[in-house]
Amino acid sequence: MVDEVDLGIVVVAYRSRELALRCVESVRRELGERSWCLALVNNSPGDGTTQAIEALREERIVAGDAPRNLGFAAGCNRAAKMLPESCRYLLLLNPDTELRDASAAELIRYLDDHREVGIAGAQLCFEDGRLQPSARRFPSLANLFFSRRSPLSRLLPGNPGSRDYVYADRNIDLAGPVDAVAGAALAIRAGLWDKLRGMDESFFMYGEDSDLCYRAAESGWEVHLVPAARIHHLWGGATSSHRIAASVEHQRSLVRFLRKHGKVSRPIGWVMGGIVSIERVFFRLPGR
Repeated sequence: MVDEVDLGIVVVAYRSRELALRCVESVRRELGERSWCLALVNNSPGDGTTQAIEALREERIVAGDAPRNLGFAAGCNRAAKMLPESCRYLLLLNPDTELRDASAAELIRYLDDHREVGIAGAQLCFEDGRLQPSARRFPSLANLFFSRRSPLSRLLPGNPGSRDYVYADRNIDLAGPVDAVAGAALAIRAGLWDKLRGMDESFFMYGEDSDLCYRAAESGWEVHLVPAARIHHLWGGATSSHRIAASVEHQRSLVRFLRKHGKVSRPIGWVMGGIVSIERVFFRLPGR
């Protein structure tokens, strides 16, 4: 019988070998002899990321190249299947994150102490300690204009709609329920992950975390932000060379979410989907 593992960590890398190495090293440093394992899927096959991870010769870590850029959701699902079935919790980590100050242990403790919580999100922060938006409300039609990457938010970053979307006025020290947490550092009960069948792979990049949280809530579980678990995040480090394409993909994911969960009428949904599809012809992420 395989011993139960507290934490199975999922990392999906794309053209981010050095960042992924730093992330994995932070896991080894922070978790040490605790019960953990890690699976990394590299969405940029042949760039040396997998070989660099394997060179660490850490028996609790497995890594493998995807056949092509599968996207974040599909990459997470693939990595999760590489982990032992005995994991109690899964922790999704972006390759541009670093664990510090017992953040992963805090997420485990929080889920242990709060049986009603199915998903717990860490508070992301910059290197200098400034906080990043780590929770958000479920997307609505207004978020095509007021989401983090929308054109209006870029022109007027402090507008009330954008602030409300990311809970900007929420008590930053208060742990508790939110609609959704960022997939860059998201802990979920392994049983819930299996019940939900992981992430919806129709989301290539962005929106898959909100969709996962939405489905968890529909299943009767709460989603909480845990400010005491602070994880450093090089915001946009994994997409810095494709910013315009990433913004278009973000809009596409919002439309996908709204259509999937019936937040817009079918005709409006088709019109919005068509507009975003035209944009993607001109601004396309590699691998799409």
